[in-house]
Amino acid sequence: MTNATKPSVSSRAALVIIIVLSLLILSFAATKYGNIAPTSANSWMSQGTWLFIHGMDSHPSIFQKVESIMKADGVSESAMFAPQLPNYVPLGNWTNNLVMWMNESGMMSLPDGSVHVVAHSFGTAAILFLLRTAYALQQGNATELASTISSQCIPFPEVQGNTSARAACYEIVTEIQTQAQHPSMWIEAANKIGAVYLYHGAIMGGCCACTGVFATPQTAASVCVLGQVNSLLWYPISDLTWGGTKTIVDIYGFESNIHQCSGLCSGTVAQDSKVTEADQILIPEKDGYNGTAVSGSFTEVFGGYYCHSDFSSNIDGAAEAMVHTIAAYPPSTISGTQPATSSQPVTPASFSSYAIYLSTHPDDWILIEAPNVIHDATNPTTLTIVITITAGDKGYNDGWWQDREAAATTALQSLTANTLTSETITVNGHQIAAKVSPSLIGVFVRVLTVPDSTLPSVDYRQRR
Repeated sequence: MTNATKPSVSSRAALVIIIVLSLLILSFAATKYGNIAPTSANSWMSQGTWLFIHGMDSHPSIFQKVESIMKADGVSESAMFAPQLPNYVPLGNWTNNLVMWMNESGMMSLPDGSVHVVAHSFGTAAILFLLRTAYALQQGNATELASTISSQCIPFPEVQGNTSARAACYEIVTEIQTQAQHPSMWIEAANKIGAVYLYHGAIMGGCCACTGVFATPQTAASVCVLGQVNSLLWYPISDLTWGGTKTIVDIYGFESNIHQCSGLCSGTVAQDSKVTEADQILIPEKDGYNGTAVSGSFTEVFGGYYCHSDFSSNIDGAAEAMVHTIAAYPPSTISGTQPATSSQPVTPASFSSYAIYLSTHPDDWILIEAPNVIHDATNPTTLTIVITITAGDKGYNDGWWQDREAAATTALQSLTANTLTSETITVNGHQIAAKVSPSLIGVFVRVLTVPDSTLPSVDYRQRR
């Protein structure tokens, strides 16, 4: 690189170049990831019946925004149900109330595999408990499951000295034993379910659940117990998916430095105000978890930087992001779709949207476009492309521009759980550097030594 002056380019010509470059990079993205087009719910979401399950100390109205978005996407209002479930009961009772509602509402007469469940918070534990227990009932080993939980639940220190938690342990065991006497209804209810979408679930515990601060002590005690016995209930995951015949998608999320969540989890790393990241995920990092994890027909995917109940008011597009993520992972029971079987990260077949950010210098998009670029880059169904036009070298050849680009790359990496890989995009014979992940592309055009102003007398070395 030198300080040689480049020929001036008119604003109109520069705009044309940028537009052409953007289109060419979109073409590259389409070739690499498939069509970039809105994900329409009509492709599969209009099929079947939808059941929304709220969480502890909550109400079915929390799903109103989600239902409205799904309705606009072609899902019939008559195909969506959100029952009010008792908020002051433990896990077994809660789950049985759900089964009773399914029976009384006529849902048991629907075809097997036609009911798709969207569950939030403690509602996720209830639907998983139904699937796990019903599978054990069908396989004839429910009594063994109850015995294992009974022998291992109480000895946990968090449970042993907690009267409510001990009662929650016994309640889980008693419910399994009760259903073992008359297993048909729970098995029938589970048979109706084709897919389950867990959203910010309290499946591995919850903040302050063992402290007794909740107004719903029995339910909170069950959450406390889940922090101890989750390995007995949720594994192997193939038991939750009924041997891979049911699709389960765990959509987790937590706060960011820009979008912070205040609540019981305040001060905890990776939390959404009610539950931590560890409370929400079933396949942790120690088992090869890397942002999107797959085990048979179970998928775990980061749903964006949102707080626990942001979707209820569609804060920062949380409800839209939830629906788009669901749309990207159709159940295996829908004709023409296949359950995920790879151990590699999953990329949606098509993105619901794409976002292009044009940046003059490597760090401009961080300083100017936040928080919008953060929300787009962390939305798993949005393909985000950040194009940096110049290297920002200011005529230096001492590592100045390389450091700026490395810092921008680090910033890009912080926005995705997937590893960015280096690739080269060829545009009209020119090699352009890119950093690529399944839903985020950073492009460094590296137009070098273009002055930042029209003042030819400025010594950019002195302004460093």
